[in-house]
Amino acid sequence: MIFLIVPDMTETEDDNTIIESIKNGDTNAFSKLVNKYSAALINSLYRITGNRETAEEIAQDAFYKIYISLDKYKKEYKFYTYLYRIAVNAALDNFRKNKKSLWNSLISIFDTEKYVETGISGKIQDEYLILGEQKSLIEKALAELNPRRRTAIVLAVYNNQSYREISRILNCSEKAVERLVSEARSHLKKKLENILGD
Repeated sequence: MIFLIVPDMTETEDDNTIIESIKNGDTNAFSKLVNKYSAALINSLYRITGNRETAEEIAQDAFYKIYISLDKYKKEYKFYTYLYRIAVNAALDNFRKNKKSLWNSLISIFDTEKYVETGISGKIQDEYLILGEQKSLIEKALAELNPRRRTAIVLAVYNNQSYREISRILNCSEKAVERLVSEARSHLKKKLENILGD
């Protein structure tokens, strides 16, 4: 089972109202946006970068960049799409700079040893180990994708974002997003079939 963290859309105050409050001098209002989106953003960045600390740093930088340039934000776009676009671009830049460490980071995301250390015994422990091994295989296959395909599939599958939203984040057409996700799924399917056998 994979747990998803999605942005908290239940708040009564919409993003544009909060942004207007910030522009009118209410600097504390920005924390509402951070609280609303930070967990989901960090989770997505973690799946893209494979490193929790890097994901947190990128998220913090993205929020900072947005805060200092709120005057550039266009209301016709959803705020979280704008946020994700800035954060994903930073993650892709980070990937280009740190290609060598990415594989090792992604492999360690689902370390099955932590299930053994919990003290869970018997059948339940075996189920946790199998689940951990499956997650590890998926993450290894995910690590082999190029950054744009990995980002597209993470946003589509783990974040349940529409192709339209992803196209805005990646600055490409919806058709291109569809192609990226399809290619990523095809690669993952082949890789997992090779590993697990038919």
